[in-house]
Amino acid sequence: MTECNQETFAFTAHFSRRVEAGFTAGQVSTDGGALLLREVDRKIDLLGRLANCFLDGRAPLLVKHRLPEMLAQRIYGLALGYEDLKDHEQLRSDPLLAVPSGKRDLDEPLAGKSTLNRLELVGRTGRYHKFGYSAEAVDRRNSPRRMPVRRPALQRRNEGQPVAPLLLRTGLHADGTAAPAGPERH
Repeated sequence: MTECNQETFAFTAHFSRRVEAGFTAGQVSTDGGALLLREVDRKIDLLGRLANCFLDGRAPLLVKHRLPEMLAQRIYGLALGYEDLKDHEQLRSDPLLAVPSGKRDLDEPLAGKSTLNRLELVGRTGRYHKFGYSAEAVDRRNSPRRMPVRRPALQRRNEGQPVAPLLLRTGLHADGTAAPAGPERH
Protein backbone atom coordinates (compact mmCIF):
# COMPACT_ATOMS: atom_id res chain seq x y z
CA MET A 1 0.00 0.00 0.00
CA THR A 2 1.30 3.45 -0.93
CA GLU A 3 1.54 5.89 1.92
CA CYS A 4 1.25 9.58 1.07
CA ASN A 5 2.66 11.84 3.74
CA GLN A 6 3.00 15.14 1.88
CA GLU A 7 1.01 17.71 3.82
CA THR A 8 1.41 20.67 1.44
CA PHE A 9 1.92 21.27 -2.27
CA ALA A 10 3.71 24.53 -3.14
CA PHE A 11 2.78 26.78 -6.09
CA THR A 12 4.48 29.89 -7.48
CA ALA A 13 4.37 32.76 -4.98
CA HIS A 14 1.74 35.51 -5.35
CA PHE A 15 3.83 38.67 -5.03
CA SER A 16 5.17 38.37 -1.45
CA ARG A 17 2.70 35.68 -0.33
CA ARG A 18 3.40 31.97 -0.28
CA VAL A 19 0.77 29.88 -2.14
CA GLU A 20 0.32 26.26 -1.22
CA ALA A 21 -2.36 23.61 -1.13
CA GLY A 22 -2.78 22.04 2.27
CA PHE A 23 -4.51 18.81 3.08
CA THR A 24 -5.58 19.60 6.61
CA ALA A 25 -9.27 20.23 5.70
CA GLY A 26 -9.46 23.81 6.90
CA GLN A 27 -11.25 26.07 4.41
CA VAL A 28 -11.99 23.77 1.47
CA SER A 29 -12.53 24.77 -2.16
CA THR A 30 -13.21 22.74 -5.27
CA ASP A 31 -11.63 25.43 -7.48
CA GLY A 32 -8.00 24.49 -6.81
CA GLY A 33 -7.59 23.75 -10.51
CA ALA A 34 -7.26 27.50 -11.03
CA LEU A 35 -3.79 27.34 -9.48
CA LEU A 36 -2.76 24.65 -11.95
CA LEU A 37 -4.10 26.74 -14.83
CA ARG A 38 -2.13 29.70 -13.51
CA GLU A 39 1.07 27.64 -13.57
CA VAL A 40 0.43 26.70 -17.20
CA ASP A 41 -0.32 30.31 -18.13
CA ARG A 42 2.94 31.44 -16.52
CA LYS A 43 4.75 29.16 -18.98
CA ILE A 44 2.90 30.21 -22.17
CA ASP A 45 1.76 33.74 -21.17
CA LEU A 46 -1.51 33.42 -23.07
CA LEU A 47 -3.43 35.83 -20.83
CA GLY A 48 -0.63 38.41 -20.94
CA ARG A 49 -0.51 38.29 -24.73
CA LEU A 50 -4.30 38.54 -24.90
CA ALA A 51 -4.39 41.51 -22.50
CA ASN A 52 -1.90 43.33 -24.75
CA CYS A 53 -4.50 43.19 -27.55
CA PHE A 54 -6.96 45.32 -25.56
CA LEU A 55 -7.07 49.08 -25.14
CA ASP A 56 -8.06 50.59 -21.81
CA GLY A 57 -9.33 54.15 -22.17
CA ARG A 58 -10.28 54.60 -18.51
CA ALA A 59 -8.67 57.28 -16.35
CA PRO A 60 -5.77 55.39 -14.69
CA LEU A 61 -6.19 57.10 -11.31
CA LEU A 62 -9.82 55.96 -11.09
CA VAL A 63 -9.27 52.32 -12.07
CA LYS A 64 -10.05 49.78 -9.33
CA HIS A 65 -9.76 46.65 -11.47
CA ARG A 66 -6.93 46.48 -13.98
CA LEU A 67 -7.80 45.12 -17.43
CA PRO A 68 -5.44 42.09 -17.20
CA GLU A 69 -7.01 41.16 -13.83
CA MET A 70 -10.51 41.39 -15.29
CA LEU A 71 -9.60 39.26 -18.31
CA ALA A 72 -7.93 36.67 -16.09
CA GLN A 73 -10.87 36.66 -13.67
CA ARG A 74 -13.36 36.04 -16.47
CA ILE A 75 -11.27 33.44 -18.30
CA TYR A 76 -10.40 31.49 -15.14
CA GLY A 77 -14.05 31.68 -14.11
CA LEU A 78 -15.08 30.18 -17.45
CA ALA A 79 -12.42 27.46 -17.15
CA LEU A 80 -13.75 26.57 -13.71
CA GLY A 81 -17.31 26.25 -15.01
CA TYR A 82 -18.71 29.65 -14.00
CA GLU A 83 -20.04 30.79 -17.34
CA ASP A 84 -22.75 33.10 -16.00
CA LEU A 85 -21.58 36.59 -15.01
CA LYS A 86 -23.96 36.48 -12.04
CA ASP A 87 -21.62 33.93 -10.43
CA HIS A 88 -18.96 36.62 -10.13
CA GLU A 89 -20.93 38.52 -7.48
CA GLN A 90 -20.02 35.68 -5.11
CA LEU A 91 -16.67 34.82 -6.72
CA ARG A 92 -15.37 38.38 -6.45
CA SER A 93 -14.54 37.81 -2.78
CA ASP A 94 -12.92 34.39 -3.34
CA PRO A 95 -9.16 34.60 -2.67
CA LEU A 96 -8.62 31.39 -4.64
CA LEU A 97 -9.82 33.16 -7.80
CA ALA A 98 -7.98 36.38 -6.87
CA VAL A 99 -4.57 34.69 -6.88
CA PRO A 100 -4.57 33.47 -10.52
CA SER A 101 -6.33 36.68 -11.58
CA GLY A 102 -3.33 38.65 -10.37
CA LYS A 103 -5.05 40.72 -7.67
CA ARG A 104 -2.30 42.05 -5.42
CA ASP A 105 -4.46 42.77 -2.36
CA LEU A 106 -6.46 39.61 -1.64
CA ASP A 107 -8.67 41.47 0.85
CA GLU A 108 -10.01 43.70 -1.95
CA PRO A 109 -12.83 42.23 -4.07
CA LEU A 110 -12.42 41.31 -7.73
CA ALA A 111 -14.57 42.92 -10.42
CA GLY A 112 -18.32 42.41 -10.13
CA LYS A 113 -20.72 41.20 -12.79
CA SER A 114 -21.50 44.69 -14.12
CA THR A 115 -17.85 45.60 -14.58
CA LEU A 116 -17.11 42.29 -16.32
CA ASN A 117 -20.17 42.79 -18.52
CA ARG A 118 -18.69 46.05 -19.84
CA LEU A 119 -15.59 44.15 -20.83
CA GLU A 120 -17.65 41.47 -22.60
CA LEU A 121 -19.62 44.05 -24.58
CA VAL A 122 -16.49 45.53 -26.20
CA GLY A 123 -17.23 46.16 -29.87
CA ARG A 124 -20.92 45.20 -29.62
CA THR A 125 -22.22 48.57 -28.51
CA GLY A 126 -20.99 52.16 -28.44
CA ARG A 127 -22.19 52.51 -24.87
CA TYR A 128 -19.08 50.92 -23.36
CA HIS A 129 -16.43 52.76 -25.33
CA LYS A 130 -13.71 52.85 -22.67
CA PHE A 131 -12.47 49.39 -23.67
CA GLY A 132 -11.36 48.37 -27.13
CA TYR A 133 -9.43 45.59 -28.80
CA SER A 134 -7.63 44.90 -32.02
CA ALA A 135 -8.82 41.72 -33.77
CA GLU A 136 -5.68 41.82 -35.89
CA ALA A 137 -3.50 41.93 -32.78
CA VAL A 138 -5.39 39.00 -31.28
CA ASP A 139 -4.79 36.95 -34.45
CA ARG A 140 -1.16 38.05 -34.76
CA ARG A 141 -0.18 37.54 -31.11
CA ASN A 142 -1.99 34.24 -30.59
CA SER A 143 -1.34 32.45 -33.87
CA PRO A 144 0.34 29.05 -33.73
CA ARG A 145 4.10 29.24 -33.64
CA ARG A 146 6.11 27.71 -36.45
CA MET A 147 7.15 24.30 -35.21
CA PRO A 148 8.97 21.49 -36.97
CA VAL A 149 6.76 18.45 -37.40
CA ARG A 150 8.31 15.01 -37.48
CA ARG A 151 6.58 12.37 -39.55
CA PRO A 152 8.20 8.95 -39.43
CA ALA A 153 7.95 6.92 -42.60
CA LEU A 154 5.91 3.79 -42.00
CA GLN A 155 6.50 0.56 -43.87
CA ARG A 156 4.13 -2.35 -44.19
CA ARG A 157 6.46 -5.22 -43.37
CA ASN A 158 4.45 -8.06 -44.84
CA GLU A 159 4.26 -6.62 -48.36
CA GLY A 160 7.28 -4.36 -48.36
CA GLN A 161 5.10 -1.51 -49.66
CA PRO A 162 5.27 1.96 -48.11
CA VAL A 163 2.17 3.05 -46.23
CA ALA A 164 0.94 6.64 -46.39
CA PRO A 165 1.93 8.38 -43.15
CA LEU A 166 -0.84 9.02 -40.68
CA LEU A 167 -1.16 12.77 -40.06
CA LEU A 168 -2.88 13.81 -36.88
CA ARG A 169 -4.95 16.98 -37.10
CA THR A 170 -3.07 19.55 -35.07
CA GLY A 171 -4.06 22.79 -36.77
CA LEU A 172 -0.61 23.02 -38.37
CA HIS A 173 0.73 22.10 -41.78
CA ALA A 174 3.79 19.89 -41.95
CA ASP A 175 5.95 23.01 -42.33
CA GLY A 176 4.53 24.49 -39.09
CA THR A 177 2.25 27.12 -40.65
CA ALA A 178 -1.39 27.37 -39.60
CA ALA A 179 -3.78 25.07 -41.45
CA PRO A 180 -7.25 26.16 -42.58
CA ALA A 181 -10.22 25.00 -40.54
CA GLY A 182 -12.00 21.87 -41.64
CA PRO A 183 -10.98 18.30 -42.41
CA GLU A 184 -7.97 17.61 -44.58
CA ARG A 185 -7.17 14.57 -46.68
CA HIS A 186 -3.65 13.45 -47.41
